[in-house]
Amino acid sequence: VYGPLPGYLKAGDQLVGLASSGLHSNGFSLVRQLLLKGRGYRLDDYIPSLGKKLREELLKPTRIYVKPLMKLFRYGPKPIAVAHITGGGFLKTKRITKGRKLALIFDSLPSPPRIFELIQEEGNIDELEMYKTFNMGVGMVLCVRGFQAQEVAKKLNRMGILSSIVGRVERGEGVYIGERRLDE
Repeated sequence: VYGPLPGYLKAGDQLVGLASSGLHSNGFSLVRQLLLKGRGYRLDDYIPSLGKKLREELLKPTRIYVKPLMKLFRYGPKPIAVAHITGGGFLKTKRITKGRKLALIFDSLPSPPRIFELIQEEGNIDELEMYKTFNMGVGMVLCVRGFQAQEVAKKLNRMGILSSIVGRVERGEGVYIGERRLDE
């Protein structure tokens, strides 16, 4: 997590989500336990809902964001804070508020890729638990000034990283997926 300078993050800032390529290596213990051991899937099983073999989905390379981020830091607009969504899912984003009285509201998230839906359905896992464990299709979150959010998303899209505004910073506390608090 690249954190903000003290006092720099504020209500009205926007959250830009960068698309993941899939699981990004987090939650594999759960996936192995649930799908392989619990449900009896085999790695070479073709999964119609995925349109591919389970092995192909699980072995998708992790998307790396370094080059696009370096361009933003060099040429702007510069993100105020950055959170890589890995193990611990969206709970990791709480670090960017650094204990300040600010809430992160994720209310415009894209639909999760099918692999996450499969895991949730097969394991009968609550949606919030999924967001506590997995990236759910968003591999990184950038906090930017509200007036720069569209420009940042457009620049990232031009660089080949599917990006969109996924939420905002408000006064308060916590991390919210829609109206549900994630960090309680």
